[in-house]
Amino acid sequence: MLEGEKWNPYFRNFVFPYVFYRPEKYGKWLKNAGFSAREAKLYSNDMALKGKEELSGWFTSAWHPFYTEGALGFEGGIHR
Repeated sequence: MLEGEKWNPYFRNFVFPYVFYRPEKYGKWLKNAGFSAREAKLYSNDMALKGKEELSGWFTSAWHPFYTEGALGFEGGIHR
């Protein structure tokens, strides 16, 4: 999507700030912080959103730093 002609202009110079590390890394950090982890796992989850309202809600909650005034080229936030 980010490379597609239709959407690319909205994501120029975009840096994705969210990172998911390997479970071993999380386990090490937990141990260093004084926690004892029985298990650390990453789960893959495909999102199936039903319509514009669910997609808009997901953007509002997950992409808040990017959909605010002027971000990604949108004035006034998400266009519904």
